[in-house]
Amino acid sequence: MDRNCFNEIIALLRPYLDVPETRQAILQTAWFGSPLLHQVSWTGNAQTFTVLAVNTALKFGEIEAGIPAIRALLEGLRPQVGYDVQAKIDAILARCFELADQSKALAEVPALPAASNSAAQAHFFISYSSADRAAFVDRLAKDLTGAGYAMWVDNLGPQYNGITAGKAWQQELADALHQAALVIFVITPDSIRSAWCQAELRRAVEQNTPVIPVLARPLKDEDRALVGQIQLGDQRLSDLQYRDFVVLGYDKGLDILLTDIARHLK
Repeated sequence: MDRNCFNEIIALLRPYLDVPETRQAILQTAWFGSPLLHQVSWTGNAQTFTVLAVNTALKFGEIEAGIPAIRALLEGLRPQVGYDVQAKIDAILARCFELADQSKALAEVPALPAASNSAAQAHFFISYSSADRAAFVDRLAKDLTGAGYAMWVDNLGPQYNGITAGKAWQQELADALHQAALVIFVITPDSIRSAWCQAELRRAVEQNTPVIPVLARPLKDEDRALVGQIQLGDQRLSDLQYRDFVVLGYDKGLDILLTDIARHLK
């Protein structure tokens, strides 16, 4: 990252990291479950804290495959600010990260371990990028739970089952997928570049678990090209009908998604 990007990020974040309680809430939301949080020193004035936090995130690197910690922080802040600041965040993301994103081919997909439990249809599994946890996934999981469905989301707390601290997280993913009635894949520019999201989709297809894609953020042309490259068995991700929460809006998108779910479960 060049100095101009660094300075822009500091200037944007500083007003939101001035109060200790606020800075903890923002960083813990953006980096939930990441060991990066243990490397942050929570003291200091706003300028000092912001510079140290950004430097720590830059040294840490990617919070998950393809997602730099700094990008996750900006994406996590985005839904908590007004449209004017959102526009500044989008400009920084485009200027400081977009070229790097465009230069990346699809990441090599890792192999999940074999499931250690018996197959079942116990819950819905949400596959997503951590950059979208606060802005979209938390709300979707709550609403589907409110509609009477059991959910499995890796890092949203015990109410959604999720990964148990101290256990092998890849095995936990494999076992959760083995007992999923549906996989809901949250499509965003970040998730389609996530090797682990692709691993989850691949496992769902291998065990014939239905996949329902939902579009949570707008895609650019290069993003749509990547969607067309993601293979799901003998078809591509772009071949599947998705529910567009961007054009429809969240409430209408949820209504149609609930109808889709009911049809899959017949």
